[in-house]
Amino acid sequence: MNVIAKGTYVYLSAKNIGNTDPITTATFTLQSKPGGSVAVLEAVPGQPLWTMLKPDVNGQYVVALNIVTSSGTHDTTLTIYSSDYMGVGNFDGVTGQFPSCTSCHSSNSWFTDIYDEWKNTGHANIFNTQIRSGAAYYSTACMKCHTTGYDHNNAASNNGFDDVALSLGWTWYGPPHPTKWDSIKTGFPGLVKFATIGCENCHGAASSHPGNLSGNAIKGNISQSDMLLSNSGNCGQCHDEPYRHNRYAQWEN
Repeated sequence: MNVIAKGTYVYLSAKNIGNTDPITTATFTLQSKPGGSVAVLEAVPGQPLWTMLKPDVNGQYVVALNIVTSSGTHDTTLTIYSSDYMGVGNFDGVTGQFPSCTSCHSSNSWFTDIYDEWKNTGHANIFNTQIRSGAAYYSTACMKCHTTGYDHNNAASNNGFDDVALSLGWTWYGPPHPTKWDSIKTGFPGLVKFATIGCENCHGAASSHPGNLSGNAIKGNISQSDMLLSNSGNCGQCHDEPYRHNRYAQWEN
């Protein structure tokens, strides 16, 4: 995705789509970044045709790429947008305060059709199911894939589930119990809109979308993310975790 959460990594790989010539060298350059950012491109160990970027300030980052093949060179650029999470909203009867995806889009029929189908899926309900009736070992390590914006082994402040839980004073105490979900809805309603695999898990963090700086650009790229859902790496964020969750490897094989 090119719309990502602040403090999380985006991985970029060089590919030659003009012909079948292998790439001899690939040079990535961070052309521009928001004021105050000290982010830099980092090497991916063992992958000379890859780079990674962890935005530290919300805004627009432009990465340039130069590739060299036996038949010549080619240059291109890609714009990355960094933002915070805002949550899906109106989940399981709990109103999601602005900003949230539903606070604006609930008036759009195309959105409500998708939302009404999504809210009954396993993705939408995996967190509340697991904290009510999951295995005794269910823990915060599992929540990183079962919520919106719970950072994976990486300290980041981007208004994701872990940040909101901390600000509201919610702490997980296992094991799961049938009352756990209702206690969140009653005592910590502001956490509910993040307590699901919501829109932003696939479309990217979107708090800058409702009218802030670069909002129109982020809006366009979030919409374009529909095309990126065919990118297996999007699913692989959570489903490529050997040895326990090997769906991604099974699909590749």
